[in-house]
Amino acid sequence: MHWHGDTFALPEGAVRLAGNAAYENQAFRVGDRAYGLQFHVEVTASLVAHWGPHLPPGIFLRESDVAHVSRAGEGIVRRLVGLAGDAPVG
Repeated sequence: MHWHGDTFALPEGAVRLAGNAAYENQAFRVGDRAYGLQFHVEVTASLVAHWGPHLPPGIFLRESDVAHVSRAGEGIVRRLVGLAGDAPVG
């Protein structure tokens, strides 16, 4: 989930993990344990309620979308933590 216009080039040696038509680099990995995300996986209903007054004009978040994004984000975080925990140290 994002509404900004920021973008970036991947760092040297990075592997693209996710992208979309608007932003080619949404998630990447460097090495075994470093991940970069250009979207919010931590979205919850309470966080969205806090963000509401700060969103740009014309941007709104439907409750059903927030629930979907929240479930997807929880899955992504679980996978990232699992991958990081499985990676060799050093």
